[in-house]
Amino acid sequence: MRTLTQIQNKVFNGSLRFILPLIIVLTAKFVAILWLYFRLSGEPYYTIRLIQTNYTSWLNQNTDFGFLRLFVSWDSGFFVRAVREGYATPYLAPPSKLANFAFFPGYPLLIYLFYLITGNYVLSAVIPAFVFGIMWIPFFQAIAEHYMPRTEALYCTLTIAFFPIVFVFTSVAYSEPLFLFATVACWYFYLKEKILYSGLLAAVASISRIYGIFIGVPLLLDLLRQRKWKLALLASCPSFLALFGWFSYCYVETGDWLVSWHMTSTWGQTNYFKQWIMPLFSVNSALPVFSSQFEYMIFIVIFISLFVFLTLRTWENDWRLTVYSSLFSFIILFGGMESLPRFLPFIFPIWLSTRIKKITPLIFCAIFFYLSALLIWYQFLMFGWVG
Repeated sequence: MRTLTQIQNKVFNGSLRFILPLIIVLTAKFVAILWLYFRLSGEPYYTIRLIQTNYTSWLNQNTDFGFLRLFVSWDSGFFVRAVREGYATPYLAPPSKLANFAFFPGYPLLIYLFYLITGNYVLSAVIPAFVFGIMWIPFFQAIAEHYMPRTEALYCTLTIAFFPIVFVFTSVAYSEPLFLFATVACWYFYLKEKILYSGLLAAVASISRIYGIFIGVPLLLDLLRQRKWKLALLASCPSFLALFGWFSYCYVETGDWLVSWHMTSTWGQTNYFKQWIMPLFSVNSALPVFSSQFEYMIFIVIFISLFVFLTLRTWENDWRLTVYSSLFSFIILFGGMESLPRFLPFIFPIWLSTRIKKITPLIFCAIFFYLSALLIWYQFLMFGWVG
């Protein structure tokens, strides 16, 4: 009995507590990868589907990626295409020839740096995504410990890590892993009062996703509230310089400073506020009906409602995180409704509001999440729409 207590103390009170979730999540990811590999190996329909439906030329022309094919689909092609052919290379399919500019440069820059070492574009896209898809975990756990007991922080960390959308999109060649790592690490270093590191990571977030700039807002507001003018400048300057560099490049290539915003808007087929909320207040505007074409929208509406509730609950932990979460939620609700289930779970503060205090519900939750993640990952590779 004493030995068991000693083991528990080492796990929950020593440095091992940060290693445990890494081991659990890594093991789960490797098992998922092996299952997908053997599930898809020798399945002709998978190769045919990949050739027929991928909408970027390099994926169409290079379908034999071997093991790496488990990590690339959908927008993976755009990120690599930006490195291979440049942002300004016209995209010859709808919605626009400038569609590449919807994808911010943080992740493509990483791909380019790894390509200089590996000489393989696909491998260079997979490695940083998978690495950053793991590296955010101890930083999030440390943040959680700032707001709750260590055991609850561990359970909270495993909850977000196994959530299906987070699990899948921190494994595949997308920009979400870099974005999540940058935002979580930014807040971790801010809590540690290491403002320079926090500001630099806010800059990385700013050039990773269009809404990445919002992680710097609570930093700036809090420092201004404390009248720490120099530190406020130190925290905000890297992000503004990074974005200025990106927008300047956009202007040189296209003549439009905000082409990224304009191209992001062209992808969304159904704008949540414009097409679903605003018509509620106008008798002259027709409301869309949940017909067969939009039958899945009812689930997205419920999903949005749940995450807005969790966003507001962040006030119980930290008003600064509420500012970030609210700005994040507000801006993406003006984007394409079809992708909201992918974007919303990456508002990391909302998970600090989902506290699990007992291990039994955590186990059942993790199992259900994991099985759902396998389904989503499989659909992603078969080019099914998963957000």
